[in-house]
Amino acid sequence: MKRNALIKHLLQNNYELAREGKRHSIWKNNNTGDLTAIPRHNEIK
Repeated sequence: MKRNALIKHLLQNNYELAREGKRHSIWKNNNTGDLTAIPRHNEIK
């Protein structure tokens, strides 16, 4: 899966960018408070 497609999916499901780490972007779900780490690669398994 392409990183841009995953980010688009996260934004449609009420996630927002919480912070940038060294190798990952941390996304937070506004409804549940869950955190998800997305690596900074073009292709994500």
